[in-house]
Amino acid sequence: MPPVDPDNAADKANYSVDEILDRLRHEGGSRRRRTVQQTVITRKKRRVGLIVTFVACALALGGVVIFQMLNRARVEGELFRQAVGLQLGALTGLDVDTDRFRATTSTNVNCPNLRIKSATSVLKDGLGKNLQSYMSNASFWRDEWDILTLTMDEAQLTFRPHIKGNDGVIDHSPAALAAK
Repeated sequence: MPPVDPDNAADKANYSVDEILDRLRHEGGSRRRRTVQQTVITRKKRRVGLIVTFVACALALGGVVIFQMLNRARVEGELFRQAVGLQLGALTGLDVDTDRFRATTSTNVNCPNLRIKSATSVLKDGLGKNLQSYMSNASFWRDEWDILTLTMDEAQLTFRPHIKGNDGVIDHSPAALAAK
């Protein structure tokens, strides 16, 4: 390609864009694409790193929220209510029935009413109102709960009168209490 005189307007008009780019390439002037430049690569890596970090945090937070929702559904469900009644009944030897439980936080579980009945004990029946329990933090992650505090606003208990046998002695045997 012949040398071009910058002052000559006729020489400028004779070359196309492709010819000018070819000339720049042959003269040793190398031009890198923008996507290959180091600053662009660094920005892309930083952007990808931020996106990966954000997605990982969002997934972790979403997992915790879903776990809490599932645990709350378990605590407030009918099966949990029945299981608590059976476990309390096995511990005390009484028939225990409760209303539905409400999980207020991860460590607090409340129940509006707790009803107790017995056919073979001096205690005939009972009603506990506004039962509130506070558990340890580890209880949130397990099926077995460590109850730290258990409070009840009001309790109404009904007892059976003393039953005297034929010999005049008070009889608290299951058979005598069941007959009453």
